[in-house]
This record gives sequence, C-alpha cells and structure tokens, in this order.
Amino acid sequence: MLNMENNRKITVKDIALRCNVSRALAGAVLSNTKNNIRFSQVKREEILKVARELNYHPNRIAQAMKTGIVPLVALCVHVEKNYRDEINLYLHDLLPNTSYRLQKNGFEMIFVPYDNADELKERIKHLAEDNLTNGIITNFPPESGSDIANFLKKSRLPFVMLGSIHEPVVPCVDIDMSELYKELYEYGNSNGFKRTIFILARRNINGGIDWTIALAVKPSPEKCRIEDLDLNDKNTLWAAAGEFTRRVLIQEKGVAEKNIISIENKRIMIQSKPSVYVKSKDSLRATTAAEMLMEWINDGRIPAPRTIKIMQEDVEFIL
Repeated sequence: MLNMENNRKITVKDIALRCNVSRALAGAVLSNTKNNIRFSQVKREEILKVARELNYHPNRIAQAMKTGIVPLVALCVHVEKNYRDEINLYLHDLLPNTSYRLQKNGFEMIFVPYDNADELKERIKHLAEDNLTNGIITNFPPESGSDIANFLKKSRLPFVMLGSIHEPVVPCVDIDMSELYKELYEYGNSNGFKRTIFILARRNINGGIDWTIALAVKPSPEKCRIEDLDLNDKNTLWAAAGEFTRRVLIQEKGVAEKNIISIENKRIMIQSKPSVYVKSKDSLRATTAAEMLMEWINDGRIPAPRTIKIMQEDVEFIL
C-alpha cells in the first residue's frame, strides 16, 4: 500500500527501521524464509505486527526473482476464432471459479485462449521457457489429448487437464454423464423411440464439423461414428447438446425436429421443447482443477485423476 504522507509504497526497509533490525532479518520474517538468519519469536511477532499496521504488501515479482516461484497460473482454453463473439457459458464457469480458488492460495491467473493443438503447445512452450507461470490448467481438442498430456510432462510444469485422459500419471478432472445417458435412454423408450443417441457438434478450424456421439444404452453409453448412422431414421431420438448441435442437425443434416430433444445448461432460457436442463459441472470442475494444481505446487506430489458425477437431481426434462 502507498504511504499517504509521501505517496510511497511501504517496503521491507521501512519495517526494518521501525523495528530496529536489519533489512535482511525483516525480509526473512516477511518472506517466511530464515536464510540462516536467527531471530526470536518475540522479534518475529513484532515485525509481523508492524507490517500489518503499515498495511505492507510484499513485492511478488521481487520474491519470484529470488525464489523462482512465479505467483501465476495459466488457464488455457480452446476458443475457436470463428465463435469468439458468441456468449460462452463454458468460459463463464471456468474463468471466475478458477481465479477465485487460485487467489486463496496466493496465485493469480493468466487466461490463455488457443485455437488448435499446435498453438496450445507453442503457448505452453513460451510460458515455460520464459518462466511466466508456475502451473498450467488446460482443456484440449478431443483428438489431441494424449499428445498434449505428453507435451505437458516434458514442460516439467505442474499441470491439470480438464477432461478424461487415458494416459498414466496424468492429473485430470472428468465429468461422469452416465446418469444423463440413463435418463435419456428411459425417456426415449417411454416415447416410442427404438434408440436414443447423444450427439455434440463442434466447428473445427477447417470450417467442418467434429462430432461426439454416444448411443444411450444401459449400463453405459456406446461410442459410435456419424458415418455409421442413419440421420433420417424416424425411430431414433437425437439428444442434441446445445443450440449449435440442434441447428446443424436440422439445417445441414435434415433431421426432423420431432426427433430431437435439446440438452441445455440450467442457466440459459430454453429455446425449444422438448429439452433437458442439466446442471453445469464446469464451475465445480474449475475449482477442483485449481485445488489439484495447488496440491502439486505446494506439496510436490502429482494428484490422482478425479471425476465429478452428474446426479439424477441435476437432470430436468422440459416437455
């Protein structure tokens, strides 16, 4: 904080003079590093008390230069250039929740958007080589998960990945949607459909569409490919994840609206019926990822993967 009398920031030297100790001793107390300097508990408490009275705040950049610990974490998120003007609820969940959780541990967040896997690796390389961050939290293009995981390991930075990675010793946070698939399966059956298929469309960097598709069956979903499906099958219910997927199915694939049920986040207004409201887990996933990263940074141990489960009460049908 600035000293109001002379518009100057309070420094370690000011506290040392007030306590009649050396600057090195005051610095050792305030940075919580002894540096082979001996001092009594009484003197320590006196220095900390004066620091509080003067509203002293340490120079984090100066500390980072001494300790090599940069008080910054990079949150890398895939943001397609073609859709950067759209409202993004995913970012709305990730950014504040990650930042708040990191701040509780004395870290600030750098937001690093990227468009493709190569750009993500280039930005991570830059952050690591220039010592601009002390950790990475990132999502990843679906087809590049293992590649990004191996690249992060080589960077030697603590990291957590948002999503499921089938690689050894990779800290990641996944979402278990089995309850949603179960609810979709039962809804489709009760409404006369022979099968219900979850489908998510994403625009890729070449202007085409990438698909994530799963057949909703018990006890767990089965992955399938768009090429193997008859999109005009009247006996199939398409569970479209988000308005973009719904538009693509209708406008580009010719799927009848009566064969579609929309899956939407609980925080947005339903635009079509029937729809399924699903409580967002991305805010909790962001907080969990930040906690895992702090474990690695503070304790030096790689955290085990964690899964956030969508519960039955998180799913609501709007008919």
